[in-house]
Amino acid sequence: MGWPLPASAAGVLAAVVTVPLLRSSTRYVARLVPQDESYAVGLADLVGRTGEVAVGPLDGGLPGRVRVKDIHGNWHTVTATAAPGSPALPKGTAVLLVDRKDGRFLAIAAADELTDSHTSSTRK
Repeated sequence: MGWPLPASAAGVLAAVVTVPLLRSSTRYVARLVPQDESYAVGLADLVGRTGEVAVGPLDGGLPGRVRVKDIHGNWHTVTATAAPGSPALPKGTAVLLVDRKDGRFLAIAAADELTDSHTSSTRK
């Protein structure tokens, strides 16, 4: 029992054992890793989306907060004010983000036909 294996024989034996284990473990890890690299969206991509006033009201005073879904279905809470000429928008109102100025979105009341398919007050 006292003689060690030659280096070449030990290398071949290690490869025969390691390669199948490595293949199966990488296949398992590949199932856990998302296929898309990123779901990130720019804030400019939220212009034109509908949302709901979460903290308000939105008026000409202090900005409020609007919950809006991006194209991937992820929720964002953004700072917004009512657009010039728009009436005050109380909490829970469906809004359309129409522009972005000075780091804040401008919102108007969303038409009913826009809100049915794009906004929801409950997370899905």
